[in-house]
Amino acid sequence: MTDSLMTEPPTREDSAGLTRLLLVLERQCSRPEAMAGLFSGIGARGVVVAVSTAMSEPSRDDVVGWDRLPELLRDGLHAAASWPEFDAERFGADLAGLLRDEDADRRATVSAVTSFLLASGRYDAGLLGGWSRAFDELSLPQDLPLTWGSFLTGGDEPRPWSALALVARDRAAADGPGGDGAR
Repeated sequence: MTDSLMTEPPTREDSAGLTRLLLVLERQCSRPEAMAGLFSGIGARGVVVAVSTAMSEPSRDDVVGWDRLPELLRDGLHAAASWPEFDAERFGADLAGLLRDEDADRRATVSAVTSFLLASGRYDAGLLGGWSRAFDELSLPQDLPLTWGSFLTGGDEPRPWSALALVARDRAAADGPGGDGAR
């Protein structure tokens, strides 16, 4: 994703501010009411930009705890989703809606960040339901699906083992009669 929290080289004040933010996140990430306000304010796009920035720039010696930002945001989102006044369903839908971007790199970044955020399985039905419904409504570019057949043999058919048998037969024929199959 080309968006980043850092648009210019950071100043000492920027670094100090990010360090303070990380300390606050660390203390507050398990408080649903605090995290609900934070995530309502920064929105799905802000979370994706923050996580992707931290993951693409993991070595920030000038910011204490920089490498923990993705985990703190993921844990904070877990807490926010449990707060009754936080619209977790809308947040999930907004997160899936970011996949509408025309740029393939941005879609890949959103997909990776979403996988990171949602992989833990600790979310309620609201956030996951909102994400799933919005994702189902997307019209994404259609790549050929990766099936077991195409993964194992490079051919796409419903019985990949038959293609594997053909590969084994062709190898045996290439080795000739009485060959040990070694190359």
